[in-house]
Amino acid sequence: MRPTQTALSLAQDVTLVKLGPQNAAETIRHLRDFLIQIDPSYPGIEKWLGTKVISQLASDSRTAFIVYQNQYPIASGIAKQGEAAKLCNLRIGSDWNERRLGTLLISLLALSTAERAKSMYFTVPESIWVETRPFFEGFGFQVLGPAGKQYRLWDNELACAAPMSVILDAVREKLPPVLASYSVNGMDLDSSLLLSIKPRFANAILEGRKTVEIRRQFSQRWCGTKLLIYASAPEASVVGECVVDQIEVGPPKEIWARYRDRMCCTHGEFVEYCGERPLVSALTLRDVRPLPSPVKRSHMEDVLGATLHAPQSYTRITPGSNWLAAVALGSLLDD
Repeated sequence: MRPTQTALSLAQDVTLVKLGPQNAAETIRHLRDFLIQIDPSYPGIEKWLGTKVISQLASDSRTAFIVYQNQYPIASGIAKQGEAAKLCNLRIGSDWNERRLGTLLISLLALSTAERAKSMYFTVPESIWVETRPFFEGFGFQVLGPAGKQYRLWDNELACAAPMSVILDAVREKLPPVLASYSVNGMDLDSSLLLSIKPRFANAILEGRKTVEIRRQFSQRWCGTKLLIYASAPEASVVGECVVDQIEVGPPKEIWARYRDRMCCTHGEFVEYCGERPLVSALTLRDVRPLPSPVKRSHMEDVLGATLHAPQSYTRITPGSNWLAAVALGSLLDD
């Protein structure tokens, strides 16, 4: 069985798991079997996984991800932290080479090591470099020369490296389109709205005390749409998700009379918000779910190297948008 801790759902039966102390023993066994199956000549895999990887995952000096289809591993990536981060492992099952899992994994590993690292390097058999050169050069990697250690007697080992700044530039360009077709923890981000709500009301929604949200204007076409809940300043974080179950438009007096017990606000606050509007929209919310950890806007701006504009009311999260990448990465990189 695969570990139950799922970080990313690529499809109904495909999930990505970040390895940690709580699931390392189980996933390391899966990883060992996968690596041996995909490359029987992988040198010293048992010793390396057992004596180094498990303990270094616990100490946060290594980062690892594994992708499953049902209970079977189909891809993996491991990196070692440090000023010169090492890409220790990147393996994709042959049937999955066209699913851009390599781009996803190397991007996650780079982002997970970027805080400490000024560069990233790896060693690779020359025959594999010939096959994968366009992929790695797309992230800025270049051959430095022969590696100091020879793993396979019949294949020269090459050392490759790239500045972390160059890798991150490539990640920022390549990753958003990849994430556009994914759903993080079941959230279909390519069809979601980002709804800005004051922190007090956002918390009330997450706690189930507030089930109706009032907007001065809100299109009926968003009925049934998933919303990502953005708690505005000072929180400035995406904190959860929900679904717009119903949208009712009416005069403020009628809306207050019908929904006042579900708004979690005072009559004075409601009147001040509606102003002189003849009509307002009442959004009935369902399927509310907090994110495991809030996705802080400022942190994800640093990671993505891009400005994330907070919506005044709401905004569409479109394929390839920085907000899509931010929410997805915020969930994936959360410890």
